[in-house]
Amino acid sequence: MNLETTDTPNPQDTPSSESRPPRPDRPNPLQLLKPTEGYVVTPILVWLNVGVFLLMAVSGVDLLQPASADLIRWGLIIRL
Repeated sequence: MNLETTDTPNPQDTPSSESRPPRPDRPNPLQLLKPTEGYVVTPILVWLNVGVFLLMAVSGVDLLQPASADLIRWGLIIRL
């Protein structure tokens, strides 16, 4: 009598996640930030904003509640 069930896969027969190739049906979301033909301006603007944000963080600006003086120093435009 065979006690093994056919529903449970054998661990030796199942490829590990490291040996599996990437799934082609799940595109990499970072590809949206790569400029391509017909899609150039938006990724560049996103990268520029990320760069300014990182520079602000490195320079000591509070990222959650920045002071008005810090924002004005980094280019905030005030319209009255």
